[in-house]
Amino acid sequence: ALAAAAGAAAASFFFVHRHGLALLPAPREDDEDYEPKADGVRAVPCFSTRAWRGVWRSLRATLEGDASSAIWMLANARVPAVELHATSLAAVVGHVDREGFALCDMVVCRSTGQLVSIASPGGAAEGEAAPRVDLRGRIVLPRLVDAHCHLSKSGLYARIPSPSLSMTDALVAEAAEQERWKTEERDSPGTLARRFEWALRCAFAHGTRALRTHLDGVQEGSPALRVSVYAAFSEARERWLARGLELQGVANLWLPHYIGEHGGSQQRAAEHASEAAARDGVCLGAYVPRVGAVGSPGVGPEAVEAGFDALFALARAQAREAPPSGLPPSARELDVDVHVDEHNDPNFASLALPFLCAALERARARGYSGRVVLGHCTALCLGIAGATAEDDDKRRALIKRMAALGPSVTVVCNPHTNMSLQDRQGTTPPLGVETLPSQGARTPRWRGLTALQELRAAGVRVAAASDNVRDWWHKYGDYDGLEVASLAVRLGHLDSAQAARAPRAREAGAPAPGSGASAEWLALVGRWPAEAMGLLDMDRATDSRPAPAASEGVLPASELAPGRALGAVVVDARSCAELFARPHADRAVIVNGRLPPAWLVDLPDFEDLDDQVFQATAIDWDNRPGVQRGGVVVPDS
Repeated sequence: ALAAAAGAAAASFFFVHRHGLALLPAPREDDEDYEPKADGVRAVPCFSTRAWRGVWRSLRATLEGDASSAIWMLANARVPAVELHATSLAAVVGHVDREGFALCDMVVCRSTGQLVSIASPGGAAEGEAAPRVDLRGRIVLPRLVDAHCHLSKSGLYARIPSPSLSMTDALVAEAAEQERWKTEERDSPGTLARRFEWALRCAFAHGTRALRTHLDGVQEGSPALRVSVYAAFSEARERWLARGLELQGVANLWLPHYIGEHGGSQQRAAEHASEAAARDGVCLGAYVPRVGAVGSPGVGPEAVEAGFDALFALARAQAREAPPSGLPPSARELDVDVHVDEHNDPNFASLALPFLCAALERARARGYSGRVVLGHCTALCLGIAGATAEDDDKRRALIKRMAALGPSVTVVCNPHTNMSLQDRQGTTPPLGVETLPSQGARTPRWRGLTALQELRAAGVRVAAASDNVRDWWHKYGDYDGLEVASLAVRLGHLDSAQAARAPRAREAGAPAPGSGASAEWLALVGRWPAEAMGLLDMDRATDSRPAPAASEGVLPASELAPGRALGAVVVDARSCAELFARPHADRAVIVNGRLPPAWLVDLPDFEDLDDQVFQATAIDWDNRPGVQRGGVVVPDS
């Protein structure tokens, strides 16, 4: 027995690799090297199953090997049905499983990287003689879309650690940090650009196709800082479009500044909107305060409603170059993206969303047709501690009103950040006003998600995003859309909730309502934010024209649509249970029908930003001021 055990031990060994430490069986003759090549596509990652390493070898050999065949095939792929065009979905009738995955074969053109066809298993006649990568039922997702991020401060947590990790202290840190940025960019040009690059390398390596960042700093009174932020954004957008990732930006002001209140000016607001319109890929945004009565924390309801009216008026007034024939009028306007109702006040009267709905209804009547994204909306949750039955009934009615605004409105939840901030010990409602001493041992009662299930059931488009990554709002994260989706599904119990589907999906054989089709919720980081952002086609990335506004039945610039360049994330999982069981650091990312070079999909080192965090940002935490969203200092309560 001892001899057998010794032999078994000898058959295994520890293998050190840049991607981790794994205990693996001794390699057989058919188990190739694990080390990345000096150039070209990385070799098989070591932290993976033997079967998956075989798939990786097959994929690499197919794409790098004999190019005599004009096409190649991903066979027996499992794709979320919600991500397929109606024609592709019709081709796989009878092959959609209970979770909402469609089993299919995908034929790809070798020279262009375009997806030629999607067919039922064995049904692609043109692919019969083509080289095959048999996935044996593994999941293929479109590349991921991250609709709400903050690249400007990525990785800076170590230089300004928040003592309470609360929203109150995050607001204090935000105001202090943006003051520091003004001198930092002057004395060390390029610090912002390096943070942008670091974050985008993380996102691309994890399989991100598009990312929208809020351009923190452009709302400041410093012209030099605004120039630096816009320069870092525009340079990164151009560089990464060429690599296959679309970067978008949001130019925010504190909402009262759009009407010249609370230290703002209407002239500056108009200049702000014009600056945003002058940059490709930028939309107009706002940090929306909590609604409060006169004399209480927050901003009065009249000012909030007037602020929204001014915001939508400026978004509509920004005339861009006339769009090509066939594009809708929204191509001439700025889309709008706001931080709204990110607090924990149970009182329905504290919500700004009703005033936003009213202002948007008026803007639509005047001809505004831009896309509108609503970030956070945590106070929309039902059952917040202290809320009355009447408060929650009004929230349900508000959700129906939001749905009536149509598919151009999207609510983006940020599970990492809001799980971390909401119900954090030491902060009392309303958030951002007062930090209380520690109460001793106290487990949070509230998860901090918005009303995802209720919104989607009512017909409101929803999405999930990374938001803050390793900064004073949230000290963790890595811009990994799969991790974001996993957390949203777990926290929101979405694995037993039926996502609302268009009738075409049910007609094509998708699961019946009530079956808990988890695969549909993967659209939180795929189809739904892609629609919200109006993404470009990656096979014409130099074309800056926005895509048409999407309806529920049309996919925008889908990377899993025949005729489009294939963009995909392939993982070693055949179900949502397997997908969310492991981090899938060994995922395969396909861009324009090819595996990207190794240097482009290697994650950046944490040490890359060490020089930016060694000197702490000075804050007197014992005498912290009250701060509202937007960096406006208010008296302590």
